[in-house]
Amino acid sequence: EERLVKVRPRRGFVVLPISAADMVEIYEILTALEPLAAAKLAAMKDNDKAVARLVAAVDAMDSELAEDDLAKWGEADSEFHRALVEEAGNTRLAGIIATVSDQAHRARVATLHLRPKPSKSNNDHRAVVRAIRSGDAETAYARHKAHRETAGELIVSLLVENGYSAI
Repeated sequence: EERLVKVRPRRGFVVLPISAADMVEIYEILTALEPLAAAKLAAMKDNDKAVARLVAAVDAMDSELAEDDLAKWGEADSEFHRALVEEAGNTRLAGIIATVSDQAHRARVATLHLRPKPSKSNNDHRAVVRAIRSGDAETAYARHKAHRETAGELIVSLLVENGYSAI
């Protein structure tokens, strides 16, 4: 159902490649749904635990970026996005996003060392956290939507420019 593997009767499973076109679809979903989670978090009255989890992820991203450890930066980035959707309190939303995030993971790993240093991404995350902390759902939604649009465009362009027909 998730289009990650193909069952080959009596022969096992094959991991299916993910193309740039697949990534366009995946980022359309992430761009549509993750901002909803950001807005829901901002609208929550008691979101201190969620904000603390998001701040910890951004702090880790800053620390790993300062050390030029892009693999650990990527882990902290993934934790930020996971925390955002898990803390929003909608398990179905979190499940849908987790499925497509898993599919996008290969592309993020493949392009991690091809992209510019992701300082802007850290700044985007901090802006989303500020909006959530201040209870500004509209800004949280807009900032996170813009972040996901930019990230999706970057990853797809890196895949195409570097000749990845599929990963």
